[in-house]
This record gives sequence, structure tokens and C-alpha cells, in this order.
Amino acid sequence: MAEPIDCPVCYEEIVDHPAPPGKKATGSTKTSCGHAFHPGCVATWYVKHSECPYCRTEATEFERPIPPAQADNKKTIANEMTAILNAQANATHIIANDEILFSQLDMQANAVNQTLYNLNYFNNLIPYAYEIIQTAE
Repeated sequence: MAEPIDCPVCYEEIVDHPAPPGKKATGSTKTSCGHAFHPGCVATWYVKHSECPYCRTEATEFERPIPPAQADNKKTIANEMTAILNAQANATHIIANDEILFSQLDMQANAVNQTLYNLNYFNNLIPYAYEIIQTAE
């Protein structure tokens, strides 16, 4: 019987199918460097990192042996990864839109300031215009 392996991310035991009596199968995912993790743990890790959580080697691919008993688990993991990637894309889109909005607001503020400057300038010219009109008459 193989030694139990703990997930380097959450430190809980990884139990593959078939699970021994009294234990629940968690499944595992192996990185390109050969380290095993719980699928959810490594998926969460790779949202923010690109290297193996155990040895810090740049991870390029995953090996996901999923027995038939975990077919639903595969869909759940894929859905979770899709949701995480969609959330990242939405956050990036929101940040880009905010930067465009701030840029547009800055341009509008500059235009308002220029208009106020022009109004003030012309208001200061009005008394001189009256003088010129009165002397011309």
C-alpha cells in the first residue's frame, strides 16, 4: 500500500479512487514537475501564480487522471475554472473601462476649466467694451 500523500497547498491527505474504507476520495492533479495536489487547491493557486506551489518550477501542463466515479467532479472543476477565468476577465474589463472613464472625465474637467477661464476673461473685457462704444458715439 502506498504512503499517504498530503496536498502541499492545504496540507490535507490526497485520496484517489478507489478510496480505502472510511475515507472519501478527493482525487488528485499532477503538475508537469510531478507533484500531486487536490484539483481545487491547485486550480486556486494557479489563478495567481504560474509556478508549482511545491518546488516553484514553472508549470506548463497538468495531468488529471479522473476515474469514472469522478466524472461529475470533472465537470465541477471545469465549471469552477471557467468561473474563475471569467471573473478575471470581467475584472480586467472593469479596470480598463474605469481608466477610459477617468480619462474622459479628466478631458471634460479640462474643457469646463477652459470655458470658465474664457468667461472670466470676457467678463473682464465688458467694461472696456462699454467705454469703447461710448467714446465712439
